[in-house]
Formats: sequence, structure tokens, C-alpha cells
Amino acid sequence: MFSTENILLIIVIAIVIFNFKTIFGALFLYFIKLRDIDISIIQREEVSSEVKEIIKPYEELLLNKGFIYKSAIEYNNIAQMFQEQQHTFYYYHEEKGIHASIATMPFAGALKPVYVEYSTFYESYHIATTYDCFKYNLPKIESVTAFDHYHGSFEKAFESHLEDRLLEGETIRYEALTPEGLVNYMEFQTRETLDALKEHNIMKQTNAGLKYSFSFAFLKYVHTTLKGHKFASKVLASQNINPTEHKNLKATAFKFKSSEEVALAQGLNHKPKEQDKNSKIRTFIISGIAFVLFFGLIGIPFSVLPMLLLVLLIHELGHFYAMKFFGYTDTSIFFIPLFGAAAKGEKENATAFQEFIVSLAGPLPGMLISVAIGIGIVMNPSTFDNALLKEYAIMSFALNYLNLLPIFPLDGGKIVQTLLFSRYPKAQFYFFLLSLLVIILSALLLESIILGLFALILFLAINHNHHTSTLIGKILNSQEDKELTDKAIEILVHDERYKEIPFEKKGAMLKQALKVVKAEKPSFLLMLFGMGFYLLLLLPPFWVYFFVLGQV
Repeated sequence: MFSTENILLIIVIAIVIFNFKTIFGALFLYFIKLRDIDISIIQREEVSSEVKEIIKPYEELLLNKGFIYKSAIEYNNIAQMFQEQQHTFYYYHEEKGIHASIATMPFAGALKPVYVEYSTFYESYHIATTYDCFKYNLPKIESVTAFDHYHGSFEKAFESHLEDRLLEGETIRYEALTPEGLVNYMEFQTRETLDALKEHNIMKQTNAGLKYSFSFAFLKYVHTTLKGHKFASKVLASQNINPTEHKNLKATAFKFKSSEEVALAQGLNHKPKEQDKNSKIRTFIISGIAFVLFFGLIGIPFSVLPMLLLVLLIHELGHFYAMKFFGYTDTSIFFIPLFGAAAKGEKENATAFQEFIVSLAGPLPGMLISVAIGIGIVMNPSTFDNALLKEYAIMSFALNYLNLLPIFPLDGGKIVQTLLFSRYPKAQFYFFLLSLLVIILSALLLESIILGLFALILFLAINHNHHTSTLIGKILNSQEDKELTDKAIEILVHDERYKEIPFEKKGAMLKQALKVVKAEKPSFLLMLFGMGFYLLLLLPPFWVYFFVLGQV
């Protein structure tokens, strides 16, 4: 049997690696009853007027592009909770040999009432399919090469498909599907998708039928789906709500040759919406309560927690107000169960000096308060002779000093990386690996589960960090006379190293790499004085050690 502490740690691992939404989404899916899909041919006149009205503008789009309506099918959703029948209307472009389908999505949470996909069949029986914002929850199938461009427009997706389908060595098969062929194709798609989900341990076959498998792969699948859904909804919303952004996206589409390049460029144009004040306060309170509960459950006395919360709060307020002073946006503070707290903010063109001060502003106030209390105890023992005050001073100095150690991602590690390694992407990665090694050794020596969990999280980020540092190096070493953004996107799309990386991860790598490449590098003077001041802050414990040792 698992102890309460072990169960708690397992939950925390899942939450930290993914998030609360992923856990709740996975639990929701896990208990949904699944069923086989029953597909049947349906005549056009049998379709309800409501469904006809929904597909009308999308059908007009296809007809204007030269497609001809062929047939339709009706089928149930795999999840038993969705009772509404779904429909797929099939069209064919005889001149270009392109198959198109309009699939209805009559269920809660759908981003659009329908989605349109374009496919080209080849003589080899391979298939190329183009989506627009709807591939994020589909597993990779060997017989299908799938593309997703996040244009927010089915019309643009058609233009993209004309390029997507030009697969090397493939000969296009010009033949429309019969109604029976459409049913067979739908059954093939369903079977291939389910087999892929079972192969990756996302689903499993039981005596009671098919159901989701509660595994790491399943959690990752739910997490990726939620992220993809969120990003796709922003793309779709931008086409209807933000005309300025729509113009920018439209202009971007003519700048790049590859449709995947267009998609990555569009991702850069989408800025996260800033949280409102009430949402930030709610996150702060909920995360604080979770922090207290988690630490209380693993055995830390509740009498110590208020002091720990105060130390962490002062530390993060230092970061917070430094960000505010330098004009960072979307600033907020929140707690992280088992690990502490964090302050976040966004600024595109933060200088090395600003990043240095922001990193320093967290641990410095807490250390200065501790030193002030220590001086007060020495100078006026009667006033400062208080056990709680002494305990607070020791805790504040210890935690803030530890945070100053040159280990990434602690504040000290960020300072070292900003001042010494910002010009050298490979050095940044090696510094990350060295930090990971130190944390692993510390976890083993101290037998700390929390440090072990911290090391696990960093270990899972190795691949991402390595690819990003390599991307930065390739951008900096590229001899092509292009903008940095253009170089980065071209490398991500055409370099073999990045071919198998999912689109969402490419987008994150692109933003991270461009932030590093475009950031102002520290001057020699800043490196000299900044590192000098940083090293001075690391010396007090050594002074105390030698002073005490000298008195012995």
C-alpha cells in the first residue's frame, strides 16, 4: 500500500510535469464509456435542415474551388456521453485529384461547428492530409502524412494542401471514392487511429470494451491535446476578433514558401492575453493554500509555515517590483507546492543589466534583512533577543543564500548564465547539465525526495534545452543574409534534426531561441562588476566559518 506521503508525491509529480487541467482532463476521459463507431451511408435529402444550414458556407467554399459533392455518411461519436449523430460530407476535385470532407462536430467544446480536411491519395496507397488547427489530438499514423498549418482559414488550408501533397516519389491517384469507398476509408481512419492509440498505451482493449489507459503516455496525450486546443482556439479567435492581427497573419502568409513556416511565423504573432487582476489574486491565494497543505501533509510543522511563506513572499516581491520598475508586463506571484514560489513577467527586449537586477532583487532583500537582524542582536541583545526573530533571520538568510548558488534554474544560476554564457549557447547547455548533476548528487547525499523530483523535472527538459541551444548556434552561425526570425524558422522546418519535433514544441523553441539571440549581450564592464558583486554575496558564510574557526 502507498503511504499518504507517497500518493501525494505521485500527484505532485503529475501536476508539476503537466498541470491541474491535464490531471482533471485525464480523470474525466478515463471514466468516459467508449463504444464502437457505427458508420452508414446517408442520402442528401435525409440530412436535417439544421445540419445543411451549418455546412452551407463551407460547402460554398469547396464548390467555388472546383469541388463536386459526391456522398455523405452518418456515424456516432466514440464517447457514449455524446448522443448527437455526426456527419461527413465528401467532395472531390477532378482536375487536381483532391478529396475534401466537411465533418460536423455537434458536441460541447468543439472549436468550430465543422472542420474541413483535404486529402490526396497516391498510387502507393499512402495519403497526405491537410488540416487547419485540428491535428493536435491525432496520433501519428504511418500510412498518412498529416499537416496542420494554423491559418484559421479553410481556404488558406486548401492552398497549403497543394504544396503539402507534393511528396517526393509519390504519384497521385485520380479517382473519387464511391459511397461504399467513403465508408471503408472512414473505417480505415478509425481503425488506424485506435491502433496507434493502443500501441502508445493511450488506450487499451478490455473485456468490457475499449477504454483509456491511465498511463504516462495518456497524461502526455491529454496535455498535448489541451495545449493544442488552446493554441488553435486563439488562432481561430484572432481571425474574427482582432482585425489588425488578421492583417499581420495575412501578410505573413506571402512571406514564406513553406506552409509550416507560415504556421510558425503566425505563432510568433500570437501574444498571450494578460491575466486580469482578480485572476492573479485568485491564483496567488489558491496556490498559497495548496503550498501550505502539501508541506503540512509531508510533515513540516504548521507553526513554521507562516515564517516560510513570509520569507518566500519577500523574495518574490523583490523580483516582482524589479520587473515592474523595468516595465515588464503581465507580472504576478504564485506559489509552487513543495518547491517554493515564483514571480513571472514578460518583456521582449530586456537587457542583460535588467535581467541581472531582476534575478538579484529576489535573494538580496531577504539576506539584507537577516544581516540587519543579526547586527541588531549583536548591538542590542535585549531588544532583539527573540527566538522567533532569530529563527526567521536564519531561515531567510539560508534560503536566499541557497538560491544564490550558481546552479540553474536558481537565481544564482540565472545570474551566471546572463553575465557569462549569454553569448555561448553550447556553454548554456553544458551549464544546465552541470546544474542537473549537482542537484542529482545533492538529492542522493541528502536522501531528499523533493530534490529528486526537482532533478526529474530538469532531466525531462534535457532534450528541449539541447535542441534549443543547437538552434541558437545554427542561427548565429548562419551566413545567409536574412532576418534572424526568418533564419530560425527556416532551420526549424528544413533541418533534419527538427523534423520529428511536434509543432507546439517547435513554436516554444522558436520563441526561446529568438529571445536569446535578440537579447542585448552584457558589456565587459557589466560582466566584471556584476560577477564581482555576485561573488561578494557568496563570501559571508566563508567569513563566518573562518572567524568561528579562528576563535576555536
